[in-house]
Amino acid sequence: MSVSGTFVATFPFYGGWSPARIVRAVRPEVHAMAAAQGVEITDEPIVRLHRTPRGALVVVRAEATSSRPLAEVRAHAEHMAYEHELIHPGLAREITEQLRSLR
Repeated sequence: MSVSGTFVATFPFYGGWSPARIVRAVRPEVHAMAAAQGVEITDEPIVRLHRTPRGALVVVRAEATSSRPLAEVRAHAEHMAYEHELIHPGLAREITEQLRSLR
């Protein structure tokens, strides 16, 4: 059984790169992160730059599937949401709102 959902990853952005270069740079990293977590990206990742008073972050969102048990997927997603909340509460709220609007 596979679980479908949205994979989200964030990266620091230090400036100087074009949007196309950012996409090329993060695409393999996103696929590697997903694979390490037992997740397969099933659609083209959407890359967005999020500017904050403390700096900028690259936010990547992609549709994905996982063959792990649903309870394990949910527990991992909750843990990662908590990590995002600790690091950047405003961005975490925005990601959550975007994901809810997709459903």
